[in-house]
Amino acid sequence: MIDEKGKIYLEPKIYEFKEIIVENSKKHYKRVGWTAKKRWKYGTLRTKNGQALTKINWKNIKGRIQDFMFRVDSLRVDSMLVKVKFYEDKNGIPGELLIKDNVFYMLKRNTKDIAIDLKPYGINVKGNFWVGLQAVESWDKEFWGGAVIMMEKASSGNVYYTFYNRIDSDESSFLKGKGVSYGYNLLIEY
Repeated sequence: MIDEKGKIYLEPKIYEFKEIIVENSKKHYKRVGWTAKKRWKYGTLRTKNGQALTKINWKNIKGRIQDFMFRVDSLRVDSMLVKVKFYEDKNGIPGELLIKDNVFYMLKRNTKDIAIDLKPYGINVKGNFWVGLQAVESWDKEFWGGAVIMMEKASSGNVYYTFYNRIDSDESSFLKGKGVSYGYNLLIEY
């Protein structure tokens, strides 16, 4: 509005919004699990023979897993299909699966440092959880059905194993290992 002296005035007008949410969009990232660079004794994982699980200590705040990393010292076959699984922590042992989706990854003979991108899976965690690596299938006539991955182990921690012959079989019986944990580490956004 302009008055007779040429001054401009603004007229107030009310707009109603349904909802406005103000958030802190700054994201934080933390790598958890075994992050040491030096080597320790090795653990093995055999094709069609089970899964090696390690407990990951995490804060009691909601986070989302971004990647899963581990080191393979040797792979005794040309290639091996592995499956990654995530479990709740239930009184210090693996509990229910955190995701139902299958997360598969193909290991190649000369690959040492493995990083599996998990962002597309939307794996949310709150509190401690377990991650397991399962050898599913291998391709080499010499080692068919008995191929071995040699992986780094941490010096101390919690490790469990499952042993079975089919990837869809029952995993209710977890066997406790001896005061070591596999050298897994994960990046979590929170």
